[in-house]
Order: sequence, then C-alpha cells, then structure tokens
Amino acid sequence: MDKENKHCLLNGIRACIMDLNFSEGALNVVRDNLQTDGRYNDEYSITHLAIENIKAARQMLNKLELEYL
Repeated sequence: MDKENKHCLLNGIRACIMDLNFSEGALNVVRDNLQTDGRYNDEYSITHLAIENIKAARQMLNKLELEYL
C-alpha cells in the first residue's frame, strides 16, 4: 500500500473511532437516565449491549490502526 492510501486509511479509522467515542458518550447518558427509572429495564439492557458493542468495535479499530502505523 502506498503512503497516500495508508494515510487515508488511517484517517478513516481514526474518524470512525472518534464517532464511536461520541456515540458511546451519548448512550452512557441515556443508560444512566434509564437506570434511575425501573420501568425501562429492557431499554437499559439494550442500551448497555449497544455500548458494549461499541467498545468491541473500537478495540478492533484500534488494533487495525496499530497494524497500519
């Protein structure tokens, strides 16, 4: 892979990681609000699962980024 393509790929990976960070932050706020109201146990569980999936995706992207550095 040439240097320009590698640079573009790294920028794309980093942009995805930043987007995931913002999404995780927003979902943490939602999850915390749902946790205070016991009526939303299913929604809390779904939100928690989404946050865990974001963390897993971010870990994979971080590993991929390191491979291209």
